[in-house]
Amino acid sequence: MKSACDYQIFQQNAHGRALVPFYGVIPAEHSGKVIWARALREDDTLDVTGWRRCAVEGDKWRIDFDLPAGGLYWLEARAQEEGGAVEWGIRIARVSHIGVGELFILAGQSNMAGYARDAAFDPPELGVHLYGNNGKWSVAAHPLTGLAAFFLLGALRAVFGPVGFWDVPATAQDALFSFPAV
Repeated sequence: MKSACDYQIFQQNAHGRALVPFYGVIPAEHSGKVIWARALREDDTLDVTGWRRCAVEGDKWRIDFDLPAGGLYWLEARAQEEGGAVEWGIRIARVSHIGVGELFILAGQSNMAGYARDAAFDPPELGVHLYGNNGKWSVAAHPLTGLAAFFLLGALRAVFGPVGFWDVPATAQDALFSFPAV
């Protein structure tokens, strides 16, 4: 399992919680120090977990947080001398906008990309995130696709046959793929 990353949403379990992995590499200048981590709510900075000592193996540190549904949270890790006050430690990692809740897969025709012709008030919201075609999490905002979608759909075409691009200009389609008329 990969470490949590900015904007990531974790699927909650039946008890309304999720195990959130957080890990990294200890910078050389902090070698030999104790690594501490915690999770805080972003809206009011309430400390959800308290400082917890991370497991260290070589130059790598790791901790798993059992977080309740909700958020958004931020995770931070600090390096500090043994016995030193954690609050005065040096921050070595931070991940922001983490949520625990429900994950939905939205799939469909080009309408799912958010290229509607009509005006609609639908601004981005923290807490509504997108795992994009580029393999990264972000705040969901229209349009939901980018150049990476062309390549993904091109790969789907190779497996499943013709794929229609309803809202992509024909010149963009022709530049990337050779499509039969739809």
